[in-house]
Amino acid sequence: MKNTWTKVLHKIPPIVNETPDIRFPMIEHGELMGGQWYRIIHDDDMMYLSYVLPGGNWFDKGDRGLTAMTFRVAGEGSVSHHGPRFEYLIERHGASFRVLAHEDYTGFVMTALRSNFSESLRIFLDVLYEPAFSKKSVQDVFQRTAQQIMGNLADPEFLSSIVVREHLFQGSPYAYVTPSLTTLQTADRWQCLNQYFQTLQSANPALIYIGPQKEFEPVLESFESFHKALKGSQEEQTQRSSAFTYSPDKPKRTVIWVYRKNSVQNYILLGRKGPSMREQDRLRAVVASTLLGGGASSFLFLILREQKGYTYGAYSRVESFHRDGYWFMGTHVRSEVTYEALATFFDIVRKLTDGEFDKEHIRASQRYMCGSFQIRHQSMTNVGARCRDLHVYDLPLEYWSSYRNNILSVQKDDCIPFFQQWMMPDVFCITGDHPRFQKKPDEKAVRELLKDIVEDYDVLVLDEADVVRKLQKE
Repeated sequence: MKNTWTKVLHKIPPIVNETPDIRFPMIEHGELMGGQWYRIIHDDDMMYLSYVLPGGNWFDKGDRGLTAMTFRVAGEGSVSHHGPRFEYLIERHGASFRVLAHEDYTGFVMTALRSNFSESLRIFLDVLYEPAFSKKSVQDVFQRTAQQIMGNLADPEFLSSIVVREHLFQGSPYAYVTPSLTTLQTADRWQCLNQYFQTLQSANPALIYIGPQKEFEPVLESFESFHKALKGSQEEQTQRSSAFTYSPDKPKRTVIWVYRKNSVQNYILLGRKGPSMREQDRLRAVVASTLLGGGASSFLFLILREQKGYTYGAYSRVESFHRDGYWFMGTHVRSEVTYEALATFFDIVRKLTDGEFDKEHIRASQRYMCGSFQIRHQSMTNVGARCRDLHVYDLPLEYWSSYRNNILSVQKDDCIPFFQQWMMPDVFCITGDHPRFQKKPDEKAVRELLKDIVEDYDVLVLDEADVVRKLQKE
């Protein structure tokens, strides 16, 4: 490992001192009746409009996935225009319309040609005011969602993410990746309609607009009128919103082997609780994670793939929510090198914990983050999404314009505490098989295979079919 590490340390070419500049558009902000508005004045042929409701899965109140399903059904069209007719109208005006369904928010997004924006806006408002919620729409959304889930369950990466999230976030909406099929199957149009308007009245919405100055005032007036029409006082909204609380328990360190018979490739996913979007050390964690496994120049990629040949790729990410977050590392490896790949990962993190890297490696990660951020945000849709984040996560208005400076301020000593944490993941899940196993392994067999790695962990062995059946019945 020492010779390999020395080669990797010298593999990264000298870094040019210049770091890509980030010129994020100026965001203006103001009050909207019952919420907020954010706008970016942009004189172009395309315009962007989004209506975002913070809360997302937190509005489910036991009916797992109902809020997301409700907004997907609403996105099928209005009382006047729904189904194929709705899709035709959207395409005819050169617009796109999609539904937002996330753990922390729901809503709608539209991009439209400036020349047809007034017509596109009427369609958008029509859906917002009077979504159809027809029986057929409810059934169609359920069928599509169920088919998508069943298809995804064949993917070991998706299956592992379900197992890890459930272990890390027990008892919260962050714990589930998929909705309850039972909830979706039994939901009717009246339940969806009631959930829709309860969510509208309970949330603190945001209107996000990117386009010319003169078109903004009519848009703002339209949404002000919509809010006046909503039932429920501001006091009722505040009371409902304050009902959502989260007191996470610390997860017990566990190794979970999901047995997938005769699998020639195993998927390894390690996870540990991490910072929420609002925590000050989040960007330090993101820089450390990028250094570890954020791209082709990261240590995981250079060693696990380039030097060892265990995998086609390995990655490390930080996923942050409003109330919580987590770090994870994932890789597909040949089943016979499962232990070796895990041992190599811990060797890499151990060396990073000991400070065996220099400022050029930090600088490479920072350049990658700044450059990719700038490229991604050439898109109006992604710029609008960052405005959404300001509202949903209660971030300061200058958060994205100061992103570059905050990234570049991270130093070597800021990263080491995170490497120390990642030496002890809260959970790791291995989905697959091993040549040593003649049948489904028990705890003893897993411990014998993984040796010292699992010394301080509980071991749980699950059968892939049992995990899938459990999700189907929920």
